[in-house]
Amino acid sequence: MRAGVLVLVVAILAVQALLWGLVILPRVRRGLAAAAREATTVLGGAATLREGTVRSMGLASGGASRLRGTGHLAVAEHEVVFVLVAPRRTLRIPRDAIAAVDTTRVHHGRATGRSLVRVRFTDDAGGEDAIAFDVGRRSLEAWREALAAG
Repeated sequence: MRAGVLVLVVAILAVQALLWGLVILPRVRRGLAAAAREATTVLGGAATLREGTVRSMGLASGGASRLRGTGHLAVAEHEVVFVLVAPRRTLRIPRDAIAAVDTTRVHHGRATGRSLVRVRFTDDAGGEDAIAFDVGRRSLEAWREALAAG
């Protein structure tokens, strides 16, 4: 009986590994590559100060397009662009609309185990909003500096 259960567990794990390797990971990579291309298109080919895959913790306003999830963040001289992978949504923040850039562990009422880079900005309607990104521990300060520059 135990041998049969062990074989079943191993078979299930093998199928799961195949699904991840052959289906899920390629889709994730394609989605991230498409988001990066879209960010480049939105910036019109402008040179970036920094760009890469990040995890958005969402807009503080919690609007319809909360923008919570994995995507591509690109920081250029005149604009910051975040493209969410799924569902595909784009946030554009003109650099002159940025009020402050700081780090935090709490955003939109949610605490995290690590520091986030938060961008406070004025939205298109003239209201104050903020978005926070998990950029990884090693690159936190570099992202903060790139977003604050300008």
